Amino acid sequence: MSRSNWPDIVVEDSRRGHYNTWAKKVIKNHGRTIRHIRRYYNIDCMIRAWKNRTKSGMSRNQRNAAIPLREKYGIRIPQSIRQAIIFNDENKNTKWQDSMAKEIGSLKKLDVFEFHPSNHKCPKQQGWSFAPMHMIFDVKREDLCHKSRLVIGGHVIDSSKHSTYSSTVQDISIRLLQLVALHNKLNIMTGDISNAFCTAPVAKQIYTRAGPEFGNQEGCILVLKRALYGLKTASRSFHEFFGNCLLQLGFSPT
Repeated sequence: MSRSNWPDIVVEDSRRGHYNTWAKKVIKNHGRTIRHIRRYYNIDCMIRAWKNRTKSGMSRNQRNAAIPLREKYGIRIPQSIRQAIIFNDENKNTKWQDSMAKEIGSLKKLDVFEFHPSNHKCPKQQGWSFAPMHMIFDVKREDLCHKSRLVIGGHVIDSSKHSTYSSTVQDISIRLLQLVALHNKLNIMTGDISNAFCTAPVAKQIYTRAGPEFGNQEGCILVLKRALYGLKTASRSFHEFFGNCLLQLGFSPT
């Protein structure tokens, strides 16, 4: 059957979005509707939507300074390491710097990074991907403890070839387990894994550069060995790693 005899259904000229039938008809109907509305309300000009833009003449630092400060429980939350140091100087303490030092110390203890000189090369042709890091800050509700977390920009990493799905337990499952434990007079124990994702191996070749939070190691090239927070595959990596640990301990999935 020749193309001219094809039925009046969706037919594409190519895979780039050019259509023969319904798309042209829909666009034509939309244009007719818009013209009727313009004539009805006596509108002689086209209404255009312009993208909002920042004020001209403002630098990046000025725009960042214009962002309103975030507070939690009466404590100002810094948006950058520089701002954290400024807040410490104003408050005459070292709480934010101590929290950053604690975070970096924990990551080093978990062997998250492999340190290299600043001139170390990680060629893209060999599968390496660069991702920036930044520090985020928060205050815990329990004791108003200052908390710092080093995260990596996983949004710039292509994870399409890796699985990112990670199942989580539902509330009803936890309640059923508590009911079974109560019925059988069993003791319930809970625990927390500090920097849980960072205990699992990373699933992709990623490198980054050390910032001021690393002290005298600032500027070094860091090769990720563990699934740092921020990676799209971090949750999946920890899920598999933790599951294998439970299997080695003698547990079995139900």
